[in-house]
Amino acid sequence: MTRFAGLAGTLLLTHFIAPHDLGEVAAASVTVLTANMMTQVRYGNYLIAKKGTPEEAFNATVVHMGLGVLTAAVVIALREPIAQYVNSPNMGKYVPGFAIAGFIERLGYIPERTLTRDLKFRPMALARSAGEITYTVSSVGLAPFIGAMAVVVANIVRAVILVGMTLRAANFSDWAKRSPLKWSTIRAMTSYTAPGWLAGVAELAAAKWDNMLVSKYFGPHQHGLYNLAYNLADTPTGAVGEQVADVLFPSFAKLDPERREPALRRAMALLGLVIFPLSVGLGAVAPTVTATFFDERWQEVAPMLAILSVLSIAKTMASPLVGFLQAQHRQRGIMVLSVLKVIVLLVAIRIFAPHGPLWTCVGVGATFVLDTYLCLLFVRVLDGVKILPILVGLIPVVITSVIMFAGVYGAQLGLRQLGLRPGLLSLLLEVVAGGAVYVGAAFVVARPLAMDIVEQLMKIIRRRRASPS
Repeated sequence: MTRFAGLAGTLLLTHFIAPHDLGEVAAASVTVLTANMMTQVRYGNYLIAKKGTPEEAFNATVVHMGLGVLTAAVVIALREPIAQYVNSPNMGKYVPGFAIAGFIERLGYIPERTLTRDLKFRPMALARSAGEITYTVSSVGLAPFIGAMAVVVANIVRAVILVGMTLRAANFSDWAKRSPLKWSTIRAMTSYTAPGWLAGVAELAAAKWDNMLVSKYFGPHQHGLYNLAYNLADTPTGAVGEQVADVLFPSFAKLDPERREPALRRAMALLGLVIFPLSVGLGAVAPTVTATFFDERWQEVAPMLAILSVLSIAKTMASPLVGFLQAQHRQRGIMVLSVLKVIVLLVAIRIFAPHGPLWTCVGVGATFVLDTYLCLLFVRVLDGVKILPILVGLIPVVITSVIMFAGVYGAQLGLRQLGLRPGLLSLLLEVVAGGAVYVGAAFVVARPLAMDIVEQLMKIIRRRRASPS
């Protein structure tokens, strides 16, 4: 629910904030995020894995917050040179607010990890939901009055709500009980978390640095358009892919090693049957979505969204592969994959940028497709998993998605012939047509997979009916 609220908030914000201003805000946000990630050594992972003591947690808190002060000071001091480098001259005025929000969120990091260590997930979920809803309400409510600065203020408000609820739920003595600072303790925690820290920086770079390069090459206006298109294209990943990633690692870990490869093939095929229609369908209806929800300032988003819709397919299909590698304890392999993805992304943008923003979108999409293939290659090389059966299992899904795309395109042509202009009604009709075609094609071309999903849904329904109210 919070994801859909956030999406609705994003759509509303575009009516109050121009692409140029959104590009400036996005550049400031990525600058602060990058600085924070580079100094967030992920001590929380140590506390979870090693069941860290209160003394270790206090040491982690002191170092973590000390680095936070340094980060905020440096990023604020360097905001103007960075703004010039990324061709976003007004970015600097947004940086201090984002730095404040980032510092506040740091205060909740160690307490949140102590809750995770103790398997207290409900307070964290409630805090995150409250924070996201508060952000959406604050940003949309303030945007008509203070424009793009509303996004900055809303980030601060979200951080206060999130951290406040987290601190209230966590046990103060678990993380803030004063203890001697020990270099040996800090060194041991840093040594353990270093690979995860590097992978985290690489993942952030893969997810956000393309924004900075788009700003550098094309300026804040195109950056704002690209940022919106990317976030919309990534919506299916947030709705499906991230949830799958949270489940697959522990699921694979519980299986006997010899059962993991068949489980991986099944997970890839079933996941493909869900994510392909969402992403391909989003790309197919991109022009109608843009015409329906955005004014004339944002119409260039349509072709970008159509191209970037491949993102969700590639990123989501990589989730089972990464979960498999985690279950096989291939942490260094995952780290190498993350670094390779960043390198390929930066090179791809450098190659495609001279040809314009749309070709840059092609380069970004191709990077994530290549990353998924590299994940396949790694599970083959490291654990002997056969790639061909996985790819063969996805062929019916691809065929079904092509049929659905043709159905949506045919519906668009028919509606235009009838004189129906792009709008909410035409969008609904296109979505219904695409869904009907996909379901029908799935039960013909990919019947075993479709029946498998139906069977799983029926099991869930039966369990819910059988459970006490």
